Amino acid sequence: MFIRILWFIHQCIATLMLIGMHFFHIQAQTLPSGFTIEKIADNLNPVGMTIDPFGRIWIVEKQGRVLIWQNGTMLDHPFIELSVDDFNERGLIGIALHTDYVNNGYVYLYFNVPNNAFTRVIRVTSIGDT
Repeated sequence: MFIRILWFIHQCIATLMLIGMHFFHIQAQTLPSGFTIEKIADNLNPVGMTIDPFGRIWIVEKQGRVLIWQNGTMLDHPFIELSVDDFNERGLIGIALHTDYVNNGYVYLYFNVPNNAFTRVIRVTSIGDT
């Protein structure tokens, strides 16, 4: 009986692995015409991103950093580093730019507050890249 259970578990895992490999293989082949995949950064823990009107990509990392990718490279310093509770599904969760970002520079960040059981939304003002 125990061997049958192990065999069943083994078969389930093998089937899931095959389905997973097939799914990712199909996804890589079904990009729309004109689309390509380009790696822009390594060693990140991203959970979200947004693109500003100037074409910069703002990357949100779980542990509280917001990075900016501009003109083909990551800026040397993070835009901001927040102290967050990044246990399990927590951390810096999201980013949004104000609809009038070009004029006011408002950036909204959503994160889990350390040592508390709640989340917070803050607004910071961007001046250039800082």
